[in-house]
Amino acid sequence: MHYFKKMFKKLLLLATFLLTFIHLNAQNSTIFKSKYIDIYTKNNFVYALSKTNKLVVWDLKNGDISYIKKEVSCIYSNNNQLYHVNLDGEIQKEIKRNQWKKIGAVTGTPYAIVTTSSNKIAAISSRGIKFNHKYYMPTEKNRIGNGMYSFKNRKLRKPQLTYIDNEDRIWVSYIFGEFFEVFIFDTKNTIFINHKSLSVLHEKKTYNTKTDFLKDYQRKQFKKYPYYVKKIGKEYIYRFPTQLPLYYGIKSITQDNLGNYFFSEGLLSSHIKNGIFQYQTTTKNKFYKATEHIETSFQYQNEIIGPVKYNKYNNKLYYYSNYGFFKLLESESQLKKELIVDPNALLYSKKNPPNYGRIMTIKKIEFIDEKQFIFLTTQYGFGYYDGENITLFN
Repeated sequence: MHYFKKMFKKLLLLATFLLTFIHLNAQNSTIFKSKYIDIYTKNNFVYALSKTNKLVVWDLKNGDISYIKKEVSCIYSNNNQLYHVNLDGEIQKEIKRNQWKKIGAVTGTPYAIVTTSSNKIAAISSRGIKFNHKYYMPTEKNRIGNGMYSFKNRKLRKPQLTYIDNEDRIWVSYIFGEFFEVFIFDTKNTIFINHKSLSVLHEKKTYNTKTDFLKDYQRKQFKKYPYYVKKIGKEYIYRFPTQLPLYYGIKSITQDNLGNYFFSEGLLSSHIKNGIFQYQTTTKNKFYKATEHIETSFQYQNEIIGPVKYNKYNNKLYYYSNYGFFKLLESESQLKKELIVDPNALLYSKKNPPNYGRIMTIKKIEFIDEKQFIFLTTQYGFGYYDGENITLFN
C-alpha cells in the first residue's frame, strides 16, 4: 500500500510538471518575436535586415515588399547611400533600385560597415577594423570600461553597437551583463585611441554632498593631469576621450548639430543603473564637459531607457523608454520631455493585455523628417510612425 502511495505521488508530480510545461509552451508560442535585426531608410523605402540574412526592402507608400536580397550580413546608410556586406565578405553599394556594385571586400566574419565623411569604407569583422586596405585590432591599453571579453586569440567578437561620430571616429561597444567596454578607432590617424584613467587617491575625508566630493576630486585631477584637464571659469573640462560619462554600458550614441554626445546607458533590463548622459563641447578644441544631470532630471519611477536619437530635420533629441517615445525639450535649468507616442499604442493586437506594449523593446530609431520615423523592435519587426499613426511590419 505504501508503495502505491509513493508511485501515485510521483505520477501526480510528473503530471503537474507536464501540464505546467505545456501551459508555458502554449504561452510562449503566442509571444511575437521580430524577424529583423537592423533597419535603415532611403527615400520612401525601408531596408530591413532579417535574422536569416535577407535584406527585405519595404515600400512605405503602399506597404508592400519591393524586393528581397539574400545572404546579407550587415547594412549601413549614409547620405542616402545604402551599403551592405554579404556573407562572403563582399562589400556592395546600391547604385539603382535592386542594382548593387562591388566596392570592396573584408575577410573574417563580417559584423558591421560604416563610411566616413569623405565616403571611405571601414568594415568591422572578426579580424578587426579594415580601413585603407589594412586591419587594426584593439589592445588592452585601448579599452574603456570594466570588461575583458571583446577579443580572444586575435579575433574580435561581434559588438552590440558600432557608431561613427562627426570626427570620423568609430566606436565599438560591448555589454556583457554587469560588464561593458568601448574602443574608439580614429580613422584620421588610423589608430585605436589609448585610454587614460585620470585616477587620484581618495583621502579619508567626509563630504557634505556628492557635489562637494566631485569638486574636490576634479581639483586634484586638474593639479595632477594638466595636459588632460583644463578649467574654464568654475567648470572643469577634459581632453577627448578622458572622463567620458560611460558607466553602465552603452545602449546608443548620438550627436547633435553642435557635436555634443548623448549616450543612453544601463543594464539591458534594469531601471536602477540607466539614463542619458551628455559629453558637451566647449570653447577649447578637443575638450569636453561631462554632464550627468540628465539621468534624474526627467526620469520616471522604474523607467528603463532605450535608444536616444538626434533628429537632424528639427534639431531635437528623442528617446524611447517603457513610458513611450519622447522628445527632449530644453529649459533654463534642465531638459524636459514631451510624450510623442504612448507605449500602449504600440500593441500588436487588442487581444494582448493593456500593459503588454509597455515592455516592448525598441532597439533603434531612424527619422524620415521632422515628425515621421521608423523604429526597430525585438518583438514586432519594425514600426512606422507617420506623425499620427503607427504601422507595424514583420
